[in-house]
Amino acid sequence: MKRIVAFTIGFAIFVACSESTPKTSTTTNSTKREVKNAVAANRVLKMELTGMSCEMACGGSIREALVETGAVSRVEFVDFDMDKATNVAKVYFDKEKIKVGRIKKIVENLNDHQFTVGETSSEAFDDDSDVESSLSSDRAIDLENPIIRAENPSIELPNLIDLLKSVII
Repeated sequence: MKRIVAFTIGFAIFVACSESTPKTSTTTNSTKREVKNAVAANRVLKMELTGMSCEMACGGSIREALVETGAVSRVEFVDFDMDKATNVAKVYFDKEKIKVGRIKKIVENLNDHQFTVGETSSEAFDDDSDVESSLSSDRAIDLENPIIRAENPSIELPNLIDLLKSVII
């Protein structure tokens, strides 16, 4: 019985020592996220893609890889259907920063060459008119300095030494 009590107290001391002082958080609940310069897309590329199994994971990896180039503003999938062998993606990009051949190469090299780019077509696109029409006048959005708020929930556990003292005494 003494060994069990000694082990329990030893374990409680070991665990409680690391949390004996309250932690002060140096982060705030609202943080600013660094955003790359917005891309002013002036071309839209429609490309047929094979090898996509879902829009969220496959589409997400394609979006992420293309947006990271700093020359693509967005990627959309037109009427995505996982049962179709070929799906169509629209890539909005700045033709001065990236070429169609580079976009195709990036997509085809993703996920161990999972995707195959088929027929493509590129046409001029006026990004300014699209952005202005999508913003409503009653809801102003600061595109240059967006603020992203993140909650930092924390759970405070009781100090085990104090808890054992109250039980023993």
